[in-house]
Parts: sequence; structure tokens; C-alpha cells
Amino acid sequence: MSAVMLLAWWGAPAAASAKCAAPVEWIAAHWDASTDAFAPSSGLGAYQFTGLAGSNAGDLWIAGDHLMLRIHDGQPSLAFAGDCWPTNYNVAVDPSGIAWLTGVTIDAPRDTLNFDALRSEAAVARLDDAQIVSLALPAPPPASWAVPAAAFTTADTGWAVLNADARQPQVASRLLRFDHGAWRDQDVPVADPQRIFLRQLCAEPFGDTWFVGTAGAARGLPESASYRAVVLRQHDDAWSREEPWPDGAARGELSHVVCLGGGAVVAGGSVSRAGGAPPRNSIVVRAPDWQVIALPDAYAAHDLDAVAAVTAGDVWVSVSSLGDPAGRSHFLHWSAGSWSDVPGPSLPSSASTRYAVRAMQFLPSGEGWAVADHRDRPARGLLLHYADGAWRLQNWNWHFWDEPWLGLFGH
Repeated sequence: MSAVMLLAWWGAPAAASAKCAAPVEWIAAHWDASTDAFAPSSGLGAYQFTGLAGSNAGDLWIAGDHLMLRIHDGQPSLAFAGDCWPTNYNVAVDPSGIAWLTGVTIDAPRDTLNFDALRSEAAVARLDDAQIVSLALPAPPPASWAVPAAAFTTADTGWAVLNADARQPQVASRLLRFDHGAWRDQDVPVADPQRIFLRQLCAEPFGDTWFVGTAGAARGLPESASYRAVVLRQHDDAWSREEPWPDGAARGELSHVVCLGGGAVVAGGSVSRAGGAPPRNSIVVRAPDWQVIALPDAYAAHDLDAVAAVTAGDVWVSVSSLGDPAGRSHFLHWSAGSWSDVPGPSLPSSASTRYAVRAMQFLPSGEGWAVADHRDRPARGLLLHYADGAWRLQNWNWHFWDEPWLGLFGH
């Protein structure tokens, strides 16, 4: 059994009161070996996966928009989100194996079609024992914010990125610092003449924390030469900024980063040398010197959806493009100094190949997992598994008779 304590925070730490609490019930699930149809085939309705993360013990946590899957010792279990859960969330795992959810809680008015009337509060959730507890904010935030990602160096220390919503593209990122049970809000502690917008972070267990993003006038796809890729390193309470090219700042934006330990880092985004050609999709590898590796020309302008790595020389990238006639994701593998295009999984014959990967992670053994959104309707989250040199659709299901209320109608 597991539970979630939800910490929603703004400003200096203050005594928090619970505004919502609910139990979390885990339901036995199982793998479905059939591939001629999607499973679960009914009962879930439209759903999507939003993130995944693995623990040092080999557990895998898979976050969805109204469900959570956990794979422990190779076996899946399922929990359905209730009113107290955050939405639009990602998942991180600290070195002790505890899962953390990041995102927002949304106060939806009766007129839910009025986007400007939606109010959200930044949220971080700790998956703990047997219930979910939503804590009240110390003070109302001045605007709608979200926590897109978090990372932890120990069970008691970590960082999270705090971003304003899309209606405020000129508002720079802020940080949340987790220190022995309390979250603290602070500015990005690196001086820059332009605003810094952070997209992702990763942490080495008991080591450094790395942040990537862009610096510019506003958040968005960097087209101007004034937009520069940002790589920040936090080491023993000291902050530094690193440049992939020693002789000049990288132009563009980094949106993904993976920590490999021992100072090795792999980041991904759309970058180029300052003053050079327009940015293109690339990975940026530090092991220990920086190296910029461009993706193959055919994928230079695709959407770079996910980056994962086994080592600094064994890197996976997923890209997609709505302009692709098939609309499918491509899995690119950097190994032995060259790129290979690894075929994606076979899908049921009645389904299109139009899907985009949301998150991907590889284990030291070379086994990989990815979650994707299928673009057919109704919306469906796909769980993909890489083993023995091939990607496969990993269908799953749960015991209908064990589900509370015999369906999702009670959730």
C-alpha cells in the first residue's frame, strides 16, 4: 500500500492546514499479452500518461491524468486519482524510492470553457503510505503557476522548478527548495541580463543537481540569436553556469536533461553555436567535457519529445512531427558514435500509428520504458517497453471485480 501527501506551496514556509484528504487504494493489475487490440479496452474512458520515473530498486512509477501505475518486481498495480490529486503532473523518485508528483491543483469554475477563469495552484505530492493529503497554500499566489518537474539528491533534499502558466510568457522561472520537510521559494540564483526559463532538471543521488532551459525575453521557441541555451549546476550549495561550447554561449533552448552520476549529464533540445546556423535538434553530452551531437538531418526540426540514456555514449531520443504522413514517433539511438533509427512498436491493426512519446527512461541493464499519447480518439495513453533489441506495446489490465464501484464511475 502507498499514499500521497500533497504539498502546495507559495512564498516562505508557513504552518499548513489540510484542505483535502483521501485514502489511496491500490488495485492488482496484470499484463495483457494480446496485441490485436488495446487493453484496457473499456472502463477507463479517455486517459493519457503524463510521466514516468524509476527507482534505484527497479520500481517504475507511471503517472496518468487520472490514474497511477506502479511496477514492482515486474508486476503492475493501479490507483485511481480522486479530487485531492494534482493534475497535469509529472513524477520523480528520490534515492529512498519515494515517488513525488508535480503539477497543479485546479479550481475549475462552473463555466469551464472560460480558460481565463481557471485558477491553478502549484503542487508537489509525496507518495508515502495510504492516503493523499492536500495542504492549503500559505497565501494565494499572484498568478497561476505550475511545477513541471522535481528532482531529489536525498530523501530530505531536492529542487523543483516553478513556472507561470502560458498566459504569462514573460514571467521568469522560480525555484522551490525542499529541505527536511519544508519547501522554500527562491529566485534562480544565477545572474543573467535576460530572463531565465527552466524546462527540466535532474539530480545525482547525494550529488549535484542540473537544470536546463533558455534565457531570453519570453518563454517560447527561441528564434532570435539573443535566446541562449541555459545549463545550470548546483554543487554543494554553490551555483555555476556551464556552456556546451567553451568559446561561446549556445543559441537556442534545452528542454530535457538526464543525470548519469559522476558528473556525466545528457541534455537535449534545439541548439547551435552562437552566431552560427539556426538551432537544430541535438543532444549535449558532458562526460566530463561537453560534446554537442546533432540529430540526423531528417529529424533536425521535429518535436524532440523525450531523451533517455544508459551511459553518456548510449543515448535514446524520441522525436515526432505532425507533418509526418504517418504521424508516428521515431526512436533514435546514439551508440558507438553513430545514430540508428529503431522501429517503434507494432500497434493493433485497427489503430493508426499517430502517437507522441511523453517520457522515456532506460535502466542500467539497457531495458527501456516510454509513455506516449495516441492521437486517435478517444485519447489513450500507451505504455511501451524496450527489451531484446525491440520496442513493444505493453498492454495491461486490472481485475474488474477488484475495482472499487466496479468501474470508474465512482472515481
